[in-house]
Amino acid sequence: MASEVINARSATLIVNSPLRHASGALAVSAGFAYVLEAEDQFHRSIWFGVVFAGLTGAWFILGSFLALIDTTAVWWTALLLAVGALGLWVVGRTTIAPGEVDDVGRLDEPLTVLRVVLAVLVGSSAVITLSMRRRRWPGWMIRHSAATGALVLLAGLAATTGAAATQAFSPTGDCGPLAGRSGPALSAPAAETSEADQTITPCS
Repeated sequence: MASEVINARSATLIVNSPLRHASGALAVSAGFAYVLEAEDQFHRSIWFGVVFAGLTGAWFILGSFLALIDTTAVWWTALLLAVGALGLWVVGRTTIAPGEVDDVGRLDEPLTVLRVVLAVLVGSSAVITLSMRRRRWPGWMIRHSAATGALVLLAGLAATTGAAATQAFSPTGDCGPLAGRSGPALSAPAAETSEADQTITPCS
């Protein structure tokens, strides 16, 4: 009984981490990056798409929790979510039809790089915060915590928008030139069309 009480107290221990606003902003940015690629994940497998969608919602929930509740349990959740996101990405690249779904999840895709980087940053923030539970944070970090979080959120949303635009207009993206794609539907007709026609994009 005593050990259960101790564990309960440690789980609800207030951390007062100055990294919580920035980490919450990173989590929200990761949620938007996941939203933009969630639909494609169902082409791999139904269960994979469901788990990916669950992670998408979890990122937004984590961002809200970090902004409102700064406890040890929330930071452990952040660490576990980051590890789970990276693990799902590895599974998707090695097991779930990596070469048969329009290269979804490859590291040459800007959104994939962003998702991996954001997961690493959130996990690193959680590790730093959990290791600092019995130490004092610098005063300047505490004073500028909220402002830093706002700047990180703006930077994260800008990075997500830029990555999505870059990926969409890449040679293999949704808005890229048809000449840069391969496939049975385009191989024969592409040879018969003019060069000007081949550069027409589906988004134009």
